Amino acid sequence: MSSDDRHLVKSLREEGDMQSCMSAFEQLYNKYHGVLFRTSLKFIKSEELAGEIVQEVFVKLWENRQNLNEDLSFAAYLYTMARNHIFNMLKRSARESRIREQIRMHAATASNSTEDNLLFSEYHAVMNTAIAQLPPQRKRIFIMCRQEGRSYEEVAGTFGISKSTVRDHMVKALKSVREHLYLKTGISMVFGWLIAIFH
Repeated sequence: MSSDDRHLVKSLREEGDMQSCMSAFEQLYNKYHGVLFRTSLKFIKSEELAGEIVQEVFVKLWENRQNLNEDLSFAAYLYTMARNHIFNMLKRSARESRIREQIRMHAATASNSTEDNLLFSEYHAVMNTAIAQLPPQRKRIFIMCRQEGRSYEEVAGTFGISKSTVRDHMVKALKSVREHLYLKTGISMVFGWLIAIFH
């Protein structure tokens, strides 16, 4: 942790001086909210939802300020919280139409910077490679379920197999794709949920 962050975290933990505590919180917010917002936006592709994530991170920071360890990296602590909120947001998007539509709507209109385009093109290429490496029947089942939106029952009828067999293929396919993503990019959970949502 930098000396500046260490000093601010120490002040943030001092309940006896609320003015100093609030000042430290404000300085940490001003220092880190921008980069957390941009990081969230890269995954969520919605300014509104990325803003919600940043707000939730700093609310959690305030609530847990007494438990902060000034000897550990404060930036890493914030990024870990942001990552968890991003993961939870993606999980919720599978159930909540508002979040899912926000992500879909903003994906086409979000920042088109060269850096972002290269980043997501790379992940998309890696994901397609992972799918291509699946055994033929498993790959077809995965494509039918995730990309064509067919039900397990419909896919089972197409192949003359049971729904439980289709489910088993999907579990193994997702596991294989996530492992490939982790091997090639170091990121598995978040993009595993992107597969579940968009494919």
